[in-house]
Amino acid sequence: MTHTPDVPVGSYRVSAELLARPDFRAACSVRDFGTIFRLMCKYDGASQDRISSPVDGLSQSRVSRIVRGEDRIASLDLIERIADALRIPGGYFGLAPRRWESTHSPPGRSPFRPWHPHRLRLPRPRSRPRRRVA
Repeated sequence: MTHTPDVPVGSYRVSAELLARPDFRAACSVRDFGTIFRLMCKYDGASQDRISSPVDGLSQSRVSRIVRGEDRIASLDLIERIADALRIPGGYFGLAPRRWESTHSPPGRSPFRPWHPHRLRLPRPRSRPRRRVA
């Protein structure tokens, strides 16, 4: 594993499997950090302390309050610090790509396309033939 200067060696990063989950992407797109942190605990086995420790200005007690719905994250600066420390692509939060994100994507394409619930392609309901009134 290559060490990145912004993130201490051995600190928690969101797994690729969790990044690929639609429920995680949906929570990120609406910046629902209570759900985001619960999913990190459930699928990555991360403790609240492991989630908070790489993020400057985020304590375990605040993560706990957020998970319980007693607090929320509204500061763009803190959202960016969470994205950078935990390696969540900026597009997941509606942010510009972060400086650590891969730049080896095809021209004109972001390496991570943010998931958004309105981008779901649902089957259209079948229309019934209209009855003609005589």
